[in-house]
Amino acid sequence: MKKIIVILFLVASGFNFSDTNAGNNSIGVHTGSISLGGSRYSTLGLIYENRFSDSFGFTAAYDTYEYRYGEKRSIRILGINYYPINNLQLGLGFGNETRSVGNATGARASIGYAIDFDKIIITPSYRIYGSAKEIGVAIQLKF
Repeated sequence: MKKIIVILFLVASGFNFSDTNAGNNSIGVHTGSISLGGSRYSTLGLIYENRFSDSFGFTAAYDTYEYRYGEKRSIRILGINYYPINNLQLGLGFGNETRSVGNATGARASIGYAIDFDKIIITPSYRIYGSAKEIGVAIQLKF
């Protein structure tokens, strides 16, 4: 998974970024720490967003983490981000978590602050998915 993320990030960086007003699309990586069942686990994933207006963006995310006893889990989310003021990001998504004891479907809510550096966006965030709570950061390239 880590190799795929690095490759996709490098491919995205190959897009023409000569325009200082980069496009409405961004792709990047998200890493964080998820609290679940009284324990903490490291997460790593991909994130894509299409800002279709100043206030709204469509987002897709794929996160993975290693749960107890080495069980690999993944979460796929599709959602909407709302930007009510400046770069404050409120997100609501719906998705599926794959795990060895059966899949789980549910909603994810998030809050973050998108710090925009022309072509790069860094977004510290807090996300809730069922009983799991996650603190993390996304680094995305605009194209």
